[in-house]
Amino acid sequence: MKTEFKISSIVGIKTINERENTSFQWFDEIPSKSTFFGMFKSEKVSEGFGEIGYNTRYTDLDLIKRGYNVSGKKVFYRPYATVYLEHEYEVQKTFRSNEEMAAWVNYLKTENGGNFEIVNHK
Repeated sequence: MKTEFKISSIVGIKTINERENTSFQWFDEIPSKSTFFGMFKSEKVSEGFGEIGYNTRYTDLDLIKRGYNVSGKKVFYRPYATVYLEHEYEVQKTFRSNEEMAAWVNYLKTENGGNFEIVNHK
């Protein structure tokens, strides 16, 4: 979905940098339990990320498709910026990296003349 707004109507921008998502944990092998007529059978599943408290497993690609960044054995929330406009609407945009977000915010600041506040949460 494409969102358009007048750059001159910006009153403020809030940015949230990439940060670690601690609800995912890396497992070298995730045990899987199943039952067959009341008997437990345990088998090992290949490496991947598991969500703490849930018996699910995700690959790097699964998490990227769900909107996360993956670096090594850690999962990160993607950075995003919220643009506050003169009226009651706001626009939110997600980025792949902090650098991509900073470049977009700098572009908006240059085009607008920098007549608004920028708040950065790290």
